Amino acid sequence: MPRGTFPNSEENRSLTALPVQSGLNVQAEFLRLPDVERLFGLKRSFVYKLERDGLLKAVTLRPRGSKHGIKLISTDSIRKLIAAQSRSSKF
Repeated sequence: MPRGTFPNSEENRSLTALPVQSGLNVQAEFLRLPDVERLFGLKRSFVYKLERDGLLKAVTLRPRGSKHGIKLISTDSIRKLIAAQSRSSKF
C-alpha cells in the first residue's frame, strides 16, 4: 500500500471483500422450551398439553434416577402441527 493511503479510504472501499456467509442452512432437529416459545410463540404449558395429547413429539434427557432433565421438542412435529392447523381450523 502506498504511503499516505488508508485501508478504509473512499478509493479502497470497492476493493474490500464481502462478509463470508455460510452455504449451510442448518436447522435444529430439536428445540428446548424457551426456543420453542421464542421461535413459534407457543407457551410452555401449551407445549406440554400438545405433547400430552400426542400432537407434538418430545423427549426428556436426564440421568438415570433423576427427576429433572432437559425437555427437547421435535421441530418437525411443531412445523407439521402448524401446517395442519393452517389447513384446518381444528387440532
